[in-house]
Amino acid sequence: MARTNLKLGGLGRAVGANGNSTSTTRLAADGRGSAAQTSMRGDFAVDQVVGPIINDTTPNEQTSHIITVNFNTVGNLFLTRIANQPANFAWGEFTNTSKYTLFTGQDYTCPCSMGSVTTNTACAIFCRTTDFYNINATGYNSNLFETFTIQNSGGGGR
Repeated sequence: MARTNLKLGGLGRAVGANGNSTSTTRLAADGRGSAAQTSMRGDFAVDQVVGPIINDTTPNEQTSHIITVNFNTVGNLFLTRIANQPANFAWGEFTNTSKYTLFTGQDYTCPCSMGSVTTNTACAIFCRTTDFYNINATGYNSNLFETFTIQNSGGGGR
């Protein structure tokens, strides 16, 4: 069940305050970034990692797009304190990797540039969310895939 087993050490790692999930973590100072404001553990929680989504699943060759990991039922600090940490996301190219460039090492958004193709070309990428805090969220620590087909728009291909 999501939003259970939320450990402060995991929160410290998820927001970049600590290098591991076992160090002492203060909810407000480390989690929120301000000891002067009150926080609850649920403020940093997410119920489901839906997966990466590209805004156009039939992009033209020689175009660029942003692929975004979507989430369901997020706490009010999840996007600004956890989802913005590149260490919480592992992006990867999966199929026809020579036909596009995925700029990995990003947070929950990742740029992708489509190359030239001689025919419409099906491709797939994945993203895995591992923040050490939302360990019971659906889709956590799983390779979630997105597919798209690069359209040959007459550019000649490679």
